[in-house]
Amino acid sequence: MSNTLFANNLDYVTTSRRDRITGLKFPLPMSPGDGGFFSKSMDKEVVSQNLKQLLLTSKGERLMYPAFGTNLRAALFEPITGNLIDELQKDVISAVQAYEPRVIIKDVSITSGEGGNTTGTNTLFVSLLVSFSLTPFEEEVVDLVIR
Repeated sequence: MSNTLFANNLDYVTTSRRDRITGLKFPLPMSPGDGGFFSKSMDKEVVSQNLKQLLLTSKGERLMYPAFGTNLRAALFEPITGNLIDELQKDVISAVQAYEPRVIIKDVSITSGEGGNTTGTNTLFVSLLVSFSLTPFEEEVVDLVIR
């Protein structure tokens, strides 16, 4: 089979898998499992993991992408006010819109660890009600605890 013939049939070969999303499972395991150190995840699971990585990355942390991420970790030691919560919600929404267009945010809730039964004051609880572009009518809750 010549390379030209293969190149002409490349769309035909890959058409059945075009709508599938694959990626590495996050977080990477400390010991090899069924898929080795680099096991894979598929579709909604990949998008959800990428969303968590985006939100847990601090702005300026990723080399060559200084705007990638959020300021959630930087806000841990700030006085929690209504204005700060509003700024963090806007930050989360703009980061998701810019870097994860496969996620549609329906609602963002951010609360601090100053409540009665939480473990400490330097904790943020982030809860997102989202849907994914793969399944736009199914809503999911993504929860993060930032310490």
